[in-house]
Amino acid sequence: MTDLTFSEAEVSYVLRSLDSSKATGPDDIPARLLRETADVITPSLCKLFNISVISGTIPDEWKLANIVPVHKKGDKEYAENYRPISLLCITSKVMERCVLNNIKTRLYDAVNMCQHGFMAGRSCISNLIDTLDYVGSCLDSGRHIDMIYMDMSKAFDKVDHDVLIRKLQKDYGFGGNLLRWFRCYLENRKQRVTVLGATSDLLPVTSGVPQGSILGPALFLLYVNDLPSNVKKISLTWGSGHLNLAYNSTKQNARHNPSPVKPIQSLPPIL
Repeated sequence: MTDLTFSEAEVSYVLRSLDSSKATGPDDIPARLLRETADVITPSLCKLFNISVISGTIPDEWKLANIVPVHKKGDKEYAENYRPISLLCITSKVMERCVLNNIKTRLYDAVNMCQHGFMAGRSCISNLIDTLDYVGSCLDSGRHIDMIYMDMSKAFDKVDHDVLIRKLQKDYGFGGNLLRWFRCYLENRKQRVTVLGATSDLLPVTSGVPQGSILGPALFLLYVNDLPSNVKKISLTWGSGHLNLAYNSTKQNARHNPSPVKPIQSLPPIL
């Protein structure tokens, strides 16, 4: 897949589907304005989106994020008790939605069945059901189960851009203008903190997929999609940043010939 062409119909559909209650991004253009003027602005936005893909570029203004701290628990005097919320330009998210709508069939076909996060029809519940089914079947056949639950800390922030672009090209068949667009989408992003009417200086974002974006979760799925192939002889299910690893052995061996627990030396480089 090397190019995309958007129609006015699909751009209009995304505009009309916007949630008017969503907070505005750095450009201060509210979702309600975009939604209510969809008939007027659709032709211009459609042309702009198509030019963006053909040229493989994105306006710098669309790569800026406002980081707003939202209190989650505990004493409000401590920064660690706040959750950072990333606000992006809604116009850029409209384009992201159009891109995702055009590639999601390829995405769903490529993503490993072990993945339960950010996938339609799958969730933490389906992850748990699969895990319990596997554990139950092993126990029914007289096997012993050892499980490890892992959390990929700051998973979205640790995505290496060069590795992701290489995977998009080599493993998933993206190329040409579209691949150049993805690289531009990821690189040279900036963010600033906004709180109580004050705004910090801009800081560069050198890694990760954009928080609060539409394409971010999809790109993350493709980035870690080869994880199961790097884990041998272990049943693996995973969701948004959480992994369940299960190793089974015969009950007799587990009872009479226990093997010492070996520390994990390292995880695959994709993490």
